[in-house]
Amino acid sequence: MRLAKTIGDQIAEALRSRIVNGEYAPGTRLVERSLAEEFGTSQGPIRDAIKVLESLNLVATRAHAGTWVKGECNLEMAETFRVKAVLQMLAGELIAQARIDLGPLREHELAACRAAEAGFAPAFLKENGMLHSAIVQASGNAPLGQLWESLGTEPLCLADRFELALDMDREVHEHAEIFAALEAGDAPEAGRRLRIHTEQFADALKSARRREPKTA
Repeated sequence: MRLAKTIGDQIAEALRSRIVNGEYAPGTRLVERSLAEEFGTSQGPIRDAIKVLESLNLVATRAHAGTWVKGECNLEMAETFRVKAVLQMLAGELIAQARIDLGPLREHELAACRAAEAGFAPAFLKENGMLHSAIVQASGNAPLGQLWESLGTEPLCLADRFELALDMDREVHEHAEIFAALEAGDAPEAGRRLRIHTEQFADALKSARRREPKTA
């Protein structure tokens, strides 16, 4: 059963939107009392929302200094994806060894392919992120899934905040190679291709440029 979003979750979504569209520039302070007054709530849900934003690497909090919107965090995100590359490798090996049904994963692959054909990077990144999360979950390894989720890094945030040197056609081609290895039950090859694929995204993110803030 899907749980309803909490007030903190709803506030986090609103604040995330302000950050990724440039309304809150890097260095902007997030003051709990002011936000509580704006959203008509106590400071508890605001603290919950800030924790969500921290998990997405969008804000930083320091004792006695408060919370502020982070600046150029693409380098930190790139390092996160290097860790995720290792997790993808393990997940691919487990899926290939177990010869798991790839049908549910194929749905995300096809959706990413359609977005690439349309040349729409934000949609591609969203579906690509869902595909790789689904790969981890399909591995059936609960600790692996928990570690993956704990690393955060939201694809839509990446699409909104940075100009990525993203070759969607190459990404789609690599997806096909990954699925071929998974279908063949070739665990070493599936793991290797997933790791390289994810590391290439980390490289693209490392060299990404920040988008200019949007104006009203």
